[in-house]
Amino acid sequence: MEKEFIPYEQALALKELGFDKPCFGYWKMSDWLIQEKTRTDGYIHADQLCSAPLYSQAFRFFRDKYPSLHFGCGKIYDGNKWTDQLHYQFHINLSWEYFEGNYEEAELACLIKLIELAKSGSLKA
Repeated sequence: MEKEFIPYEQALALKELGFDKPCFGYWKMSDWLIQEKTRTDGYIHADQLCSAPLYSQAFRFFRDKYPSLHFGCGKIYDGNKWTDQLHYQFHINLSWEYFEGNYEEAELACLIKLIELAKSGSLKA
């Protein structure tokens, strides 16, 4: 189940970008802690605690905050067959980036790139 949650570093970055939705679990200084049968109400008011969003929540955050942004992860079709190479793509100035690895790795790479673009001011709301 833990693989459904984004890593600690990206959770902190999303918090800095304004993510404040309720989550099923939270991080404590990069150590995983989960609340059973309860949800956090946004970010817990303690310096060392940070909500742990699901990947779906993180990607929804970017879709909601930047509605003109298009991104996704998927396999590449080389004209004859689907390859094992995955890609993530961003429709920003027709910029497409490719990543070789499994789907989970591509998903994380995509999230890291979205955070990087948001922090740099490249994304417009």
